[in-house]
Amino acid sequence: MKKQYISALLIASMLLGGSALTFAADSKEDAVETTPSAISVKEDASKVATNIPKKLSLDEAIKIMQTTGASAETAELNRKSDDAIARGYAETVTSIKEAFDGLDKLQYLINIGYPGVSSSDYMSASSSAEAAGATVTNQKIMKLRRDFAKAQGENNYKAELNSIEYTTVQLYSGVLLAQDNLRIAKDNLKVQQDILKNTQTQYKVGMVAQKDVLSAQSSLEAAKSDVQSAETKLETARMSFNFLLGYPVMQEITFTDTLKELPAPKDSLEASIDHAIKNRNEIKGANFAKEVHGILLESLKYRYPQNSSTYLKQQVAYLNAEKTAKDAPNKIEIDIRSQKSSLDDLKTALESARARETYAKEGYRLTNLSFEAGMCTLAELQQTQVLSYKASLGVAAAINDYNLAIYQFKYATDVGTTRLPL
Repeated sequence: MKKQYISALLIASMLLGGSALTFAADSKEDAVETTPSAISVKEDASKVATNIPKKLSLDEAIKIMQTTGASAETAELNRKSDDAIARGYAETVTSIKEAFDGLDKLQYLINIGYPGVSSSDYMSASSSAEAAGATVTNQKIMKLRRDFAKAQGENNYKAELNSIEYTTVQLYSGVLLAQDNLRIAKDNLKVQQDILKNTQTQYKVGMVAQKDVLSAQSSLEAAKSDVQSAETKLETARMSFNFLLGYPVMQEITFTDTLKELPAPKDSLEASIDHAIKNRNEIKGANFAKEVHGILLESLKYRYPQNSSTYLKQQVAYLNAEKTAKDAPNKIEIDIRSQKSSLDDLKTALESARARETYAKEGYRLTNLSFEAGMCTLAELQQTQVLSYKASLGVAAAINDYNLAIYQFKYATDVGTTRLPL
């Protein structure tokens, strides 16, 4: 019987790859060593998931950020809060109306001489209603707040989505810029390697001095350092982006978009200004404040002398609100015109950067031919390559700056990126 049991274990071991022998081992420590822990399995799975590249476009990243994650949750909570506030104002308006309806019914009963109802009852009920906030002034203000909250809720939500979008664009574009800078640094490294190789060749035939070889080697080391620095900046940009989207910090992502110039706004400047004045939250908020202060001032007209401190303070508050509302469209117009001018300047700067890059690359090509022919110095060749390298970096930076300004201009002609308190 014992032999049969051992034979069964051996057969099971062969079929299961040795697990039966492990199970039958006398040492518990041996069994632990041959069984992978749950933690290590999870860590391995996490590494595998992180190392699987994800393809992600800018539009996809924006959609993710606007629908999931902490920022999207906050925006949705604020949206629900705005809706609750609007409902609260509506309920208050209803309560005030019910209180007024009750007073009207009470007055009617008094007028028809209904038994048990007197003027003192009306005065008492009226005082209680007023103490609870059932006043004509409050009714007007609450109706105004109700209507404003209903209309502004979606605008607030859109402003928050605009803010989320811009943050995503900044980090996504930051990765694209870092990728381009790394590519440019690697191109520069290759050029410096070629320069060193040519310099060594010329040194062997006595066309240049040893100091030129040393100078070329020094430039090559600087180029290597630039590549390493660009790699570090790209890794940092990628980690920041992963953190924003809620991915593992070292998640591999293939960014499917490239750093290229965005099309300019299609609308004319005047059309952009008109659109901004109709949509910007700042103008809506200023007009709302003016109306509220106007109601409050009107409520004091027959209750306080117009030279009293209470009336004068409210009058000043209204005049300030009125001025703010009056100035708001002009300020928005200034903002749009300034942003458009800045956008035009950035466009010109981008065109200039491209022109400098073209001139610098051609300058390096011609200087390199002269150097190979022994007609110019290594220092001159290195200087033209530095100019070419910096010009390429300048183009990448100019594209990024211009694209971000395009997005800012788009938000400026819409509701903006700031929500209003309701």
